[in-house]
Amino acid sequence: MLPDLTLYVVKKDDNSVVFMSKEVTESGRVSLEATLVPGEYVLQTHTTSCNFVNEPNLPVTPVPVKTDSKLSADARKVLENVFHCLDLNGDRLLSRQEFELFHRTSSGEALDDAMWSVIKGSSLAYGYLLGC
Repeated sequence: MLPDLTLYVVKKDDNSVVFMSKEVTESGRVSLEATLVPGEYVLQTHTTSCNFVNEPNLPVTPVPVKTDSKLSADARKVLENVFHCLDLNGDRLLSRQEFELFHRTSSGEALDDAMWSVIKGSSLAYGYLLGC
């Protein structure tokens, strides 16, 4: 089974997605061919990892979640890595579309207006994580 992998080409000056490819070759590679106007672009990838094969011989190291009622440094690093994967335009905030991608990927459900209102009303929306 091939991995579910998407490659995004994002224009650096306005963070708009100008091209997206979901075509994965039989070898598990993504390739694209596109004509782009002059400018700076960023390539970003996304996967749910659902179709990746688990390697049984890889060592698994548990990450301690809390130390003294705070996130451990390792847990924080893992969460920061997840955040950076979700922040497709690189602005260090999650738009509704970026958060919805996470929500749909993790729950299988669409993010409706009522759920988004709850998210916007939480401490996440005070400029720390969400660009509402």
